[in-house]
Amino acid sequence: MGLVGISSPLGITSKSLESLLAGVATVGVASKLGVNTTRLQEFLDGKASVGVTQALGINLSGNATYLAQVNGTAGAIGLVIGFLLGQAKASKAS
Repeated sequence: MGLVGISSPLGITSKSLESLLAGVATVGVASKLGVNTTRLQEFLDGKASVGVTQALGINLSGNATYLAQVNGTAGAIGLVIGFLLGQAKASKAS
């Protein structure tokens, strides 16, 4: 399965997924989260804003920052992909 097969259920382009996997925020991913690209990039870099925290369903930005810092960029990317998968699954169930 290529990036298209993975990105399609997430509701983003394969290019957006490729960028996300490289640790780079894109408009496509940020818009799915309901945040701007600057805030998403900050999260990928280890700092969470209130908007990203709320988008990911984490109750405190300190908790999200901690998760992003402890797990590094790869962990932050995993959280974003997990959220997008959950969002896609919830949309299908509706």
